[in-house]
Amino acid sequence: MLKIEKSDNKEYLLFLKNILEKVKKTRYEMLKTVSSQTVLLYFEIGKSVSKNAKKEKWWKAVVEKLSKDLQLEFEWVRWFSSRNIWRMKLFYEFFEENEKLPLMVAEIWWSQNCVILEKCKDENKINFYLKKTKEKWWSKLDLIEKINTNYFENYLKFQITKNKSQI
Repeated sequence: MLKIEKSDNKEYLLFLKNILEKVKKTRYEMLKTVSSQTVLLYFEIGKSVSKNAKKEKWWKAVVEKLSKDLQLEFEWVRWFSSRNIWRMKLFYEFFEENEKLPLMVAEIWWSQNCVILEKCKDENKINFYLKKTKEKWWSKLDLIEKINTNYFENYLKFQITKNKSQI
């Protein structure tokens, strides 16, 4: 917590405020970059797993081994469970045909992408929640709440009602 001295003058406080804003903005941009690169990495891992899984019938054992080896090599990364590697595969397979979506999904956190794919089956609904999550920076919990309370369906109803009233 910032401790402001009584002797700090207004010019200094303004100067400090500007520096703090720059630091916070830069930290935010760094986090966005890390998140984006992480999602793109998971997309590439999913692509590799998907391509190889189609060729080999014994691929389930390979994913288990891959998971263990990655967790040993990168102990500090918690996202290399076999369950998550299968999510990466599904993630890739869902988005592989839409060239724009990988760029959009890279702009939100991996956990949010997983929630959207697991809870939404309709492509329009998926696109809606991807766009809204990016636009409004919903947390994972916010996103789950929006999906569970049918935010998409209510939004559509509102738009239809709004359009009818304008006619």
